[in-house]
Amino acid sequence: MNFKHILYFFGLILLLAACEEVITLDLENDAPQLVIEAVADATLGILSVQLTQSNDFYDNSLPKTIDGASIELKRASGERIAIPLVTSGRYFMDELIFEAGERLEIQIIDEENQLHLASAIVPHAIRIDELEAMERNFGRNSDTQKFQVFTHWLDVAEKESFYRIKTFRNTDFLANSYTVVDDLNMEGERLSRPSFTTFEAGDSIQIQLLSINEEMYTYFLDLANIQGEGPGSTTPYNPKGNFDNALGYFGVQQFDTQLIILE
Repeated sequence: MNFKHILYFFGLILLLAACEEVITLDLENDAPQLVIEAVADATLGILSVQLTQSNDFYDNSLPKTIDGASIELKRASGERIAIPLVTSGRYFMDELIFEAGERLEIQIIDEENQLHLASAIVPHAIRIDELEAMERNFGRNSDTQKFQVFTHWLDVAEKESFYRIKTFRNTDFLANSYTVVDDLNMEGERLSRPSFTTFEAGDSIQIQLLSINEEMYTYFLDLANIQGEGPGSTTPYNPKGNFDNALGYFGVQQFDTQLIILE
């Protein structure tokens, strides 16, 4: 079996897909709250902020978007950058330059004139060493080849690091996959993680490895745990973010991307 490995950097395409990753948070018998999904991307040089309002636990309608907020990004230098509204509920700015180790602070004043603050440190850059496809056989009667894709990379030594792996199959983002990794007791070592979705011959698999701030890691770790509990779990709860008076998170990331075609 031959596997064709192709390096393919497609940041803007992934950005469009990432903008569709709207996380709906439900609160049972609670007043609606502001939900903030703010991501500064040091690889693309952009800041994207999505503002919505949480629904009641039994409300399946789309969340209300918030269009009347005022958003500023504060740099370590003291520079303040206003982030404009570009579509309903989405605020966006590009042509930004972020440096690893820089502290960023986001300030949001909502439509009720409430102030929401969060800060984050820009993480280090990262590079995927290799994607590896391994065939998996699930039962003797299975006549379809199944594969897992492993992501291999070298951790940065002497730095506390946090990662997230995003997977795209035939350009479709697998939104329910929340693979997050830290380097506890593994600093500077070669790390590997498998996909938790299986694929078939002919699939084109794009892996995005993100180096993220600790708060973003904690948020998506909680989200993965909530998802893993399933419908029979205990009372649902919201993932822990870094805004003290709103749901959601302010994350900063750098990323690398590779593509593998299963043959």
